[in-house]
Amino acid sequence: MDFTLEKRIFTAERLIQNDSIANLKISTRDSLLSSMANSLILQIVAEVATRKTDSKAVSYPTTWWDSVKIRFLPAWALKRWPAKMTTVTLEAWAHYPSIAIPDTECYVTVSIIGDMTKW
Repeated sequence: MDFTLEKRIFTAERLIQNDSIANLKISTRDSLLSSMANSLILQIVAEVATRKTDSKAVSYPTTWWDSVKIRFLPAWALKRWPAKMTTVTLEAWAHYPSIAIPDTECYVTVSIIGDMTKW
């Protein structure tokens, strides 16, 4: 069974408020607690090998009123006033984080946000 893997980028981001920064156990905490720092944004970026395994189109009523029509109206009324349906495609992906991808990197970005009210 042969298949091709794709490289996808995943990002996780977290905002850390000033009161939580004091509890961090990192060596540079004192520099982060400067008078300019109100909060931090930690961002983790990773490139992961993935493979699309399946996709399926799913339909559902567009509004609650369309759902009521489908459930309670007789067939002749549905022909006269058809219910609107929304169709979306759901995709299933397999992720292979332990496969090394050449020329890629994982990294953490830390951004310091100053006091936004003093601009």
